[in-house]
Amino acid sequence: MKKTEWRKWLVTVGCCLLTACGGGGGGGGGGSASTPPPVDPGAPPVEAVRLLNDSGIQSFGDANANNLTSAPAGFPWQDAALGRDAAAAAGSLQKTGGGAAGFDFSRIGIDGAVVSAAELGSKTWVAVRDNTTALMWEVKTNDYGLRDARWLYRRSAAADGAGVPGEDDCIADNGCDVDSYIARVNAAGLAGYSDWRLPTREELRSLVHYGTAGPVIDGSYFPDTPNDNTAYWTDTDDPASETDGGVVENAWVTEFCCGMEESVKKDSMLHVRLVRETGSPARQTLVTHADGSVTHLASQLRWQICPEGQLWDAQNGCGGSETLTTWSEAQALADAVSGWRLPTADELQSLARYYQLRQQHPEWLLPDAFAASAVAHSWSSTADPQDGDRALAVDFRSGEQTSLLKEAPAVVEEEDEGEGEETAEEPAEEPAEEVSEAETFEPQAVRLVRQDQVNYYLQDNHDGTVTDRFSGLMWKVCSEGQLWNPQSGCIGVAAQFDWQGALQQAQTVRAAAEAGYNDWRLPNIKELTSILNADRLEPASYRESFPATPAGIYWSASPYAVFPAFAWTADFADGALAALLKMSPHHVRLVRDAR
Repeated sequence: MKKTEWRKWLVTVGCCLLTACGGGGGGGGGGSASTPPPVDPGAPPVEAVRLLNDSGIQSFGDANANNLTSAPAGFPWQDAALGRDAAAAAGSLQKTGGGAAGFDFSRIGIDGAVVSAAELGSKTWVAVRDNTTALMWEVKTNDYGLRDARWLYRRSAAADGAGVPGEDDCIADNGCDVDSYIARVNAAGLAGYSDWRLPTREELRSLVHYGTAGPVIDGSYFPDTPNDNTAYWTDTDDPASETDGGVVENAWVTEFCCGMEESVKKDSMLHVRLVRETGSPARQTLVTHADGSVTHLASQLRWQICPEGQLWDAQNGCGGSETLTTWSEAQALADAVSGWRLPTADELQSLARYYQLRQQHPEWLLPDAFAASAVAHSWSSTADPQDGDRALAVDFRSGEQTSLLKEAPAVVEEEDEGEGEETAEEPAEEPAEEVSEAETFEPQAVRLVRQDQVNYYLQDNHDGTVTDRFSGLMWKVCSEGQLWNPQSGCIGVAAQFDWQGALQQAQTVRAAAEAGYNDWRLPNIKELTSILNADRLEPASYRESFPATPAGIYWSASPYAVFPAFAWTADFADGALAALLKMSPHHVRLVRDAR
């Protein structure tokens, strides 16, 4: 059985055994120069550590069981022995709110205030704040209203006949679309806020409670989580699904039946749970580079500061006149610039979220790094799915998305046949007026983008380790079996171990105090996936920080709560997660807590 087939089988079997899930998944810019932002050579301008949520696992495993109350001999330093979950089990974890295992949640009411346990009978909560990750999450309802847990949505633009969230049944026919749902929730001001959005893959994974058997989420804080069709959308696209025409057809989803993650067509009808930031600007910052580009840390997208046509100068910023183009000219212009491309509409809107946060949180001092354009909108690479003559343009400061004509319409002159005035003018008068209004064309600006493959929070310690300043974790640069060389990096072949062998290898490295530390261990599944880079394939890793990483599967220290002979893994070939047989051989990368 192929790896992808095995993974899909495991998702299906896991869901159906646990929850009986069914069907889930499927030119004329101004010539004035702008003032350049300060250039940061690499480190993020804001230093802030946001902790990862623990996995939720509080039991141990051996070769054939995963529900043991203590660590069995020969299987040292498992997930349950360390971290917030272990402290919670021991009764020593201090929490701001409550929650299962090491999770720390607070219920939020319609006014944005915390709803205490004593107030649950008299107040309704509409959101949950995660006190560990500083994210606030939407809570679903069971009232057939706007946020009903049963409703399903498409990541792609709404198909003909799609329902309107809050007005129509979003299960029947074509469901509803994600963008219209987000707009309605923000217009309603859920919990007093209007910056709700689709979560990233990493953010949604933070809610997964790997220590329980479906749905894998704390039901006391997130009630009405469905037991069937349990896949939830993320805003993380799957680059492996890009067509020859440059269209990314799939996005990543999380299955809350069992914790699996898979790549699904964007026109599939799935669930949505929205999220917002509550107090940490750590990811919402910009790193400005000396070449006139800016990396948005939240999306890892690297943007040109100047619109196309203008030139960047380190002293004076953007100068000259920008180039305003048709859509096809924008595509050709992007193709001519090596390594850069036209952004999708979703990517342009990710910057709109940045500017919304900048306005809402002036205390964060988020910079305005981008040169102004002579026109409001910039072309995206996203064609209008409802009209082949149009494409989407986005104002990345406001998020306004508009469907515009790709090109100026051809002028068709009607031949005068010498007929009488009344018969010639009457039938043509009204259509002529409609054409002149509907087919007005305006050229738009072009701002190019590319995926930045550098994780600016990974700090090279020059001793064979890197420290993630975002999570506070220190990683070995080399996979086990490889040796670190200061001049040439990782040399040798990465070894493979079964799950018990992986745990024992960590024990061996602890005893040897490699790099001067004696607390190395196998990472839990959330820690391991924090260094996945699914925007790259084979390997799906940050290659600058982890050279010579095999495009293969790596073990975590997390046993699988459902099948006793399985444990969690991450595939550094394509970025997928799966629980696999403990007896199978896979790679190992060790971690320690650097805080």
